[in-house]
Amino acid sequence: MAIRKIGFSLLTTAVYDLIDTDILTEKYRVFSSHVPSEDKSIDTSLPYVTIGTPYGVRSASGSADDTPMENNIIDIQVWSDYKGPSECEDMMNNICRAMDGATWTIDGYTVVLSLCDYYHVFLDDTEPAVPIHRGIIRWRFEMA
Repeated sequence: MAIRKIGFSLLTTAVYDLIDTDILTEKYRVFSSHVPSEDKSIDTSLPYVTIGTPYGVRSASGSADDTPMENNIIDIQVWSDYKGPSECEDMMNNICRAMDGATWTIDGYTVVLSLCDYYHVFLDDTEPAVPIHRGIIRWRFEMA
């Protein structure tokens, strides 16, 4: 059975690049994992998108050539300070439309399945003076 590196960093880069450049989403500021609040030269005003840390499993079943399949999930988080959830929902819809229509090129992998596994919008009131709507899109990738 062939052994290869886990595809996390390649997958995260592919998702970041798509959201950063797709016609539906290129206007959004996209941050990988965290928002660099210490760097004042970077515009971190809302709204923006963050790419969460992926998680997944390898599976020997379903492989075509004795290379294990990977079932990976990436959480994409959308942040908005708009008074209602509509801006957050619009951003999420655009991200889902862009990702649904994407041709995924991930070096060393074939993406067998790419789908929205879960989504949710809620009011994040951890800082009561600044209510923020937060959306989470959980995207699943099956990679061979």
